[in-house]
Amino acid sequence: MEDIISQIANAEATIARARSLKAKFATERCENPVEKEDLETFVSCLLEQPEVPIIGAGRGVAGAIIHKMFVNAQRLTESSDEAATLGPLEEDLKKSSLPEDRKVMSGTDFPPPAGREVILRTMVPRPAPYSKALPQRMYSVLTKDDFRLAGAFCSDTSFF
Repeated sequence: MEDIISQIANAEATIARARSLKAKFATERCENPVEKEDLETFVSCLLEQPEVPIIGAGRGVAGAIIHKMFVNAQRLTESSDEAATLGPLEEDLKKSSLPEDRKVMSGTDFPPPAGREVILRTMVPRPAPYSKALPQRMYSVLTKDDFRLAGAFCSDTSFF
């Protein structure tokens, strides 16, 4: 009985995710059939895969929508932070400035990155040049206050 309940809960969560993504990416309101197909494919890939390439990057349909989401989220966090820290007079002055001026002042639409992540993957014969080429992986995270480094290395032990 518990398995059935958990399967129903998982199905409901997947349906809710699908509806949310379709609403955010406006797949039903897209008029261009090629763009609509691209968006539907992108949304279905988001539901099925952990990483999805964005066709056309920031200039594509999905990329433009994601960019708008980031800009809107940034504006919301900026406005709530400013409202909490500024007095009424300073807040009115900020609201009166044009959005173009604000964009020039900030330099970019996106917030600064919290950190940098580097993943190195390769196939190398180890420990000798005549060994079988096996997968090697090194992972590094750099943040303001932290540095992490992890590695997963394979060795051919057939002839040693």
